[in-house]
Amino acid sequence: MKTLITYLVFFFMFVGNMAQASSTDDLAKGEKGKDAEAFFTKDDNRVSLKGKTDIVIPGNIITERYIQVGGMGSTCDDDMIGAIRYNGATDMIGFCNGVKWAPIGMDANSNCGLGCQLGSASSTGGYGYQCAIKLDNTVTCWGGGNMIEHNPPMADEDMQATESGKLVKKWSVPDGLKAEQIALGSFYACALKLDHSVQCWGNGHVNPPAGLSAKQISTGEGSACALKHDNTVQCWGSQKSIFYPVDNTGQNNVPAGLTAKQVTAGENINCALKLDNTIHCWGDTKHNPASIIPEGLLAKQIVLSIDRMCALKLDNSVACWGGYPTDGSPANDLRAKQITLSDYHACALKLDNTVECWGSPGAGGIIVPDGLIAKRITSGTRHTCALKLDNTVECWGSDDIVKNMPTNLIAKRF
Repeated sequence: MKTLITYLVFFFMFVGNMAQASSTDDLAKGEKGKDAEAFFTKDDNRVSLKGKTDIVIPGNIITERYIQVGGMGSTCDDDMIGAIRYNGATDMIGFCNGVKWAPIGMDANSNCGLGCQLGSASSTGGYGYQCAIKLDNTVTCWGGGNMIEHNPPMADEDMQATESGKLVKKWSVPDGLKAEQIALGSFYACALKLDHSVQCWGNGHVNPPAGLSAKQISTGEGSACALKHDNTVQCWGSQKSIFYPVDNTGQNNVPAGLTAKQVTAGENINCALKLDNTIHCWGDTKHNPASIIPEGLLAKQIVLSIDRMCALKLDNSVACWGGYPTDGSPANDLRAKQITLSDYHACALKLDNTVECWGSPGAGGIIVPDGLIAKRITSGTRHTCALKLDNTVECWGSDDIVKNMPTNLIAKRF
C-alpha cells in the first residue's frame, strides 16, 4: 500500500509539472535563473524580470525560443538561434545569432529609454565633429574643420596640432556636463542631462526654454526639439537654414495636440513618430520632399537629414524617401534594429549586429570596416561611428573624425 501511495505521489507530481511546463510554453517561454525569473510574451514583445522594471525588447525582436536569465549559461549555437538572454552581470539583453550572444543594442534598465537612446541618430549629425558619452556620463567631443564652440569663443591657446600638423580648435564641452543623450546639430550640440534638463552650446545655438524637462532631444540646422515626459513635443531655435535661407517660422510651431514616441529635427522641417507609429512633419513642408510620407507607412524609428528621411519599419525593413537619386536606397532584404542618416549617406545596424551603409559615392562614411560588430551607430556629414560590443568606438570616413578621435575611448552611447 505504501509503495502504491508513493507511486501515485510521483505520478501526480509529474503530471502537475508537465501541465505547468505546457502552460509556461503556451503563455510565455521562460527560464528561471539565479536571482530572477523571466517571462516573455510574444504578443506584446515584453520581458518581465522579477525585481526589475518591465523591459520592452528593443527593435521589436520576436523570438520563437525562450528567455534565459542569469547571464552565464547556454552556449549560443545553431540550436539556440533566436533565444534571448538577460545578463544580470552587465544589465544587458542579448540574443543568439548562432555564433555568439549579441547585445541587442540598449541598456536593459536605464533612465535613457528607447527614444532617448535613438536620439543621436535622429539628429542631423555633426558637420566635421562627433561626440560620445563615456561610462561615467561625461561627454567628449572631437573633430576638425567646422568646429563647435561654446561661449565664450575659444582663445588662441585652445589650439592643438593634429597628426598632419594642422592646427585645429580643441573641442570644448561645458564644465561638469553629464548626459544621458547627446544630439548633434551642424555647428552646435545639445545634451539631455541626468536630471532631464537640456543644455546646448556651440555656434548659432539658442538656449532651450527655461524649465524644460525631457526624455529625448534632437537637433537640426536652425531648430531643436524635445520629447517631454507627457509625450508632447516642444521645439526652439533660430529656424534659419543654410540650404533653405528663409525664416522657417513654422518649424517651431508644433501641431496642437501632437503626442509622440520620438522626435527628429531637420533643416527646415521637424518630424515626429507618433504613438500610433505614423509620422507627422511640420514647418516648410511645401519645399522639403522628406515631409511627403509614403502612404500607410508605420515605423518604430525615424531619421531626418536636409531633404531626406528614412524609417525603420515595424517589420525591421528600412524605407527612405526624398533627397536625390545619388543618395541610394536600402536593400530590399535589409533588416535592422537601428538606422542613422546624414546629408550624404545612411547606415543600418542589422539584426546580427553587423553594419550596412549606402549613399553618395563621395560620402566617406559608407565603406564599413571589415568584420565590424556593433551595438550602436551614428553618422555625421561624411563619417560614421560605431559603438562596439566592448564599448570601444570605431569611426570611418572623414579624416577629421578618424585621426582626431580620443585614444582608448570607452563609451556607453553616442
